[in-house]
Amino acid sequence: MRALFDDPRRVLRLPFLILVAGVALFFAAALGPAQKSDAQTLPKQPARASLTDIEDEVMCVVCGRPLSTSGGTAADDERAVIQSYIDRGLDKPQIKEQLVREFGKQVLVDNGSPIAGFAPIVAAVVGVLSIAALLRRRIVRQRGPGDAEADGDAPAGPAPTAEPTAADQARIDAELAERT
Repeated sequence: MRALFDDPRRVLRLPFLILVAGVALFFAAALGPAQKSDAQTLPKQPARASLTDIEDEVMCVVCGRPLSTSGGTAADDERAVIQSYIDRGLDKPQIKEQLVREFGKQVLVDNGSPIAGFAPIVAAVVGVLSIAALLRRRIVRQRGPGDAEADGDAPAGPAPTAEPTAADQARIDAELAERT
């Protein structure tokens, strides 16, 4: 791993490769499969709904967390309502429809808000940019003073010298004499 960070040109390519990989993964996930399989084209028989399956897609109306992670009497009451719908023989889409009629769209985890669709995209972009920034900071810290000048990132002002000037040496000597 250390050899990877020894060559500055190689290190600068790493954030770019991470960015390209992130974009490629995003488009692969967003576009999905190009063709539908036979299983996707055939009409599905609705499976019997289960409470644990629905809990992941429904919010607690009091605390606003997914019902599967929510505790308390309000969450238990909502679970009892869902269980009563299951006992009546409703399938998952019908139960969710009933819950929306009873509690409103905010009861669904994916309630159709435009922000819900963009949140994963924003999170991915922020993550890639954060990784790139951290890698850049690490690269800058590991560079020597000669590397910055070669890349055109040299600080403004006179170049640092190895030896202090005569005036600086006199000031240093005077300060040291005062302290002793």
